[in-house]
Amino acid sequence: MSPLDQRWIKTLSHPSRIAILRHLLADGDATPGTLAAALGLPLATVSYHVRRLHDAQQITLVRETPQRGAVAHHYRLRSREATTDALRRIGLPAAPARATDLEPSDPWQKINRAIGELRRRREAQGISRDALARSLRIKPSHLANIERGETDPRSTVLISIAHELGTSLGEIFTVTGS
Repeated sequence: MSPLDQRWIKTLSHPSRIAILRHLLADGDATPGTLAAALGLPLATVSYHVRRLHDAQQITLVRETPQRGAVAHHYRLRSREATTDALRRIGLPAAPARATDLEPSDPWQKINRAIGELRRRREAQGISRDALARSLRIKPSHLANIERGETDPRSTVLISIAHELGTSLGEIFTVTGS
């Protein structure tokens, strides 16, 4: 068996991408919105990973449909066989045993929920992203990437965000049921 190529290695390096691929294997095609609902992840996070999968040519846009004043993009695997083979090579069954197996691994899901809760608290307190970034001494674009799930934050940054919002990560993880 030949090793996975660089494209597949990068694709399979994030648990959310693996979950998206497994969902598409099980259901055929889906929109980022249906994927977000099925995986229990923020739409922005799923949309980001769908774009990465599309850029890596692992999925393809199959149709666009009007939906409430916007356009829903429907994606499908480019190759079911190649996806199944790549998943098996990293030791994962292509088809999940249960619907809950479609969810990303527990650590990522917990972190994504905690980040979502931190963002909700920031917005509820009326704190702008720019103001919070200034107090954390990080770039607003970096904070935006964290909140969208486009970068993996250091634990120290998450702790600092929680502190600035008057809470702790322990409390956030308790609130989100993680």
